[in-house]
Amino acid sequence: MHKLFENWRDYLKKYKFFELYEKAMTYSKNTNWKYKLETDGHRHILAAALYTQKYGQHIARTGGGVQEIKGILANFFREGDVATSGLKMDLANNEIGIQLALDSPNAPESMLNKLVQKTIGKGEFFVKDGKTLWKNYKYKNIKTGDKIYGSGGREDYGGYHEPS
Repeated sequence: MHKLFENWRDYLKKYKFFELYEKAMTYSKNTNWKYKLETDGHRHILAAALYTQKYGQHIARTGGGVQEIKGILANFFREGDVATSGLKMDLANNEIGIQLALDSPNAPESMLNKLVQKTIGKGEFFVKDGKTLWKNYKYKNIKTGDKIYGSGGREDYGGYHEPS
């Protein structure tokens, strides 16, 4: 299994997925989103858009999937656990990025980032189930039992609130 993991790492290095992913991570962190899901969505959408512009949608989709599997395997080797809770969300958000790049094939990196910021700001990205948009996500406040809709009222996407 470790040899397979190393081959994936070589594939990702060859296509500079780590480099493009780091760029997306920097943009998402520098935007200072209020919630972790916004930062995560931004990172995935922008990375997929950058991959698509540079290598096309098929390599972007494959590389994004490999990146997710790499994370799952790394977690397994490190902690002995296979955590896939965000997989559907991440793959769905990757598809948004792929479509953004296909719609704006010649947009410079900064413009792609602005398009992603607009998408995140409107809540048009996916949450954990990979089907529900952020703007439609419903949370239940554990302390009060009140339903919270959209991004309002959340301190974070985990712990304090749970899906209703």
